Amino acid sequence: MEEKPDATATATATATTVTNINDLPQDILIHILSFLPTLDTITTSLISTKWKPLWSLVPSLNFSYTHFPPYNNFSTTRQFFSEFIDRTLILKPQLPLKKFRLEFIYEDRYGYHVDSWVRYAIKNQVLELDLDFFIDKSFHIFEPEAKPNYDFPFSALRNSKVRVLKLCRCDLTLPANMESMNLWSMNEVYFDQVYMTDDTVLDLFKACPNIEVLKFEDCYGMENLRLCSEKLKRLDLSSFYTAERELHLELDCPNLVWLNIDCFEMGQFCVKNLSSLVEFHTFIVHGLEYYGQWCKVVKQLHRIAHIKHLVVQNWWLKVLLCNFCVCVHF
Repeated sequence: MEEKPDATATATATATTVTNINDLPQDILIHILSFLPTLDTITTSLISTKWKPLWSLVPSLNFSYTHFPPYNNFSTTRQFFSEFIDRTLILKPQLPLKKFRLEFIYEDRYGYHVDSWVRYAIKNQVLELDLDFFIDKSFHIFEPEAKPNYDFPFSALRNSKVRVLKLCRCDLTLPANMESMNLWSMNEVYFDQVYMTDDTVLDLFKACPNIEVLKFEDCYGMENLRLCSEKLKRLDLSSFYTAERELHLELDCPNLVWLNIDCFEMGQFCVKNLSSLVEFHTFIVHGLEYYGQWCKVVKQLHRIAHIKHLVVQNWWLKVLLCNFCVCVHF
């Protein structure tokens, strides 16, 4: 009987025959390129004839402002960067996209450009749409004057394939009838520095009834945040400190398994149903003025006593040390 070749030996022999990255199959090269910023991906087309068309076949676009070569000033850099994106989208074949990521310092004069980029991604059935108009505070040092945020055209998502939506420093324009959006595929939403009212949150869940992962960070405009969802599994609420008002929070999510409340200044915290919760993280800034906020969170622990993994600060020691220092000072 003829012996079958050993799988390990065959794989080893194949690996030893690949002595150069050019010897790798095209599919593997495209997969590697998908992890690079699009500017770098296009640059690889200069390597050889084999590499020349590969950038256009990569199923992701990552327009990173941080990796774009700077020019004389921010305004010129932004202009060349937007022109680079326009040219890239014109030259790239119309193929389904797994991810479209944009890092950009927004100005009103680029509204038309950004709209066209977003609609290009949605038209090409993008699965993950990631728009970051903040990037890092270092990009705003020389631009102290407040600029209008990008107004994200939510209606453009109607009947789209988007599964993951990430927006940073955007405004939302919601259509009147959100229930008709048919965003059944949307299951992860990440909003950072986005203005949202209580009604906006309710409308979001009407349009996207299958959201399983939700993160609000540095969002503002809400007064009574009521999250009621049977599909939600992971919830992250971060940096909700505001000088205007305290936010009331109510959670009724029977299938939520992971919860993080980080730097959250709340007036009331009500737990209705978190019967599936197994992991809970909370962090409130150490300071006597925030001790009441910490207490509101901790007092709800008896309603979610089935938690298996709990991360909470030891405020008792902190308060005792603060009181001790005050006594010694006087």
